[in-house]
Amino acid sequence: MWRLVCGDETGLLKVVDVKSSATRLVSTSCSQARSRGVKALAQRFDGQFLCARASGELETWEEAAAGFEDDAWELVASCPGLVGECVGLGCVDEAVVSCSDDGRVQVTSGATSSAGDRSTFDVEGSVSAFDCREGLVAVGGREHELSVWDLATSERRWRARNVPNDKLDMRRPVFVGAARFASDHELVIGTKYKELRVYDARAQRRPVAETVEAMDHAVRQLILLGGDRALVGDVAGNVVTFDLKKLRVVERLVGPAGSTRALARHPSIDTFVAAAGLDRHCHVWDTTRRDKTPIASVYCMQRLNALLWLPDRPAAKLDNQEEEEEEEGSFDADSVV
Repeated sequence: MWRLVCGDETGLLKVVDVKSSATRLVSTSCSQARSRGVKALAQRFDGQFLCARASGELETWEEAAAGFEDDAWELVASCPGLVGECVGLGCVDEAVVSCSDDGRVQVTSGATSSAGDRSTFDVEGSVSAFDCREGLVAVGGREHELSVWDLATSERRWRARNVPNDKLDMRRPVFVGAARFASDHELVIGTKYKELRVYDARAQRRPVAETVEAMDHAVRQLILLGGDRALVGDVAGNVVTFDLKKLRVVERLVGPAGSTRALARHPSIDTFVAAAGLDRHCHVWDTTRRDKTPIASVYCMQRLNALLWLPDRPAAKLDNQEEEEEEEGSFDADSVV
């Protein structure tokens, strides 16, 4: 079953069934308020996901055990987060890593609310782009060059250097809009000035590949698809597949009409990607199809800030659900008068 969870600016979490285009609230007890708006989502374990809210709360949600109704979730942990807007959320081993827009990174061990399980450090600058991978975090922002930090030591391991001046010998401003690890030493970023850059920390501090005017507008989101390709979304709703080796747009996906706030790739079906944003829709594409219109487009009522694919349910659970549906749909012919 293809399912996503979407978080909106009013604080609601909704599970979207791609096949039926149906939506279901994760919890009916959650109140709607912009002060509790969802800022980021991340996968924790199978059957669990993390939610960072505008109020600073960091929540852990878990799918209910077998025997409960379909798509039933429960809040299993909640702990204080960072002051300021959360711009990034992820998991490294069993630790939860979050980052605020003012440059504070918090590492929370486990899913408890104990203050002793949290540690924070400053990455020395405002942050608008964040990613984490195997004990490392990459951050960047307005006049804050891309840098990589070690979570174990809270020290900076590498920092990018600004590109050379332009043809008028004027300094090129820095504004990192999105960042992703391609490997432990390779990173890809998109800037608010419509540029895409590829860095290799082993080779040099400046980008090893760069293209200007890669997008029509400022880059807002970026994910890697494998095979030297990236999916890039901008503030105008354009979503394109970009070839990082040839430095050109491969194809443009049709559908979104508002700023792209989240992109996600299916965990097991690599060709399935999803986008959500200010047009209040969750769009899903199969990148192998010649037709680049969405295979599903689900209206979610509120403007969306975050998106996450949910892992497939275990086969045993799916079999039980199918048996229950068959029993509910069957009847005894002798009882019909």
